Amino acid sequence: MIDTLLPLVTSASSLPIAILAVFALAGAVVYSTRIAYTLYHGYRTATTSRAGYIAVGLLLITTVPIVLRFAMATVGSVPTAVIVVVAAVSEIAGLVAIIYGIYDPGGGR
Repeated sequence: MIDTLLPLVTSASSLPIAILAVFALAGAVVYSTRIAYTLYHGYRTATTSRAGYIAVGLLLITTVPIVLRFAMATVGSVPTAVIVVVAAVSEIAGLVAIIYGIYDPGGGR
């Protein structure tokens, strides 16, 4: 997918779109980090650990894949398949953390 988008980014006419995309990704990272911080704060004040798992899961689903994709694509020597696999593993780990936070068999204690 990144290889198909690369010609769009390298043309001079789409430079404003590329800049807008970078700002949108940065906004998504900031917003998801803020939500995760709120969940983490709830985890610190709550009696259960469920909010902590949900906060970590949210970060692994949203923030970490965005940062990994951007960082590894910027390096340039990382194959696209590796980028996709690493981001997918992060997202799957986030889903597992959220599911565990919701369905904690120990009651969250």
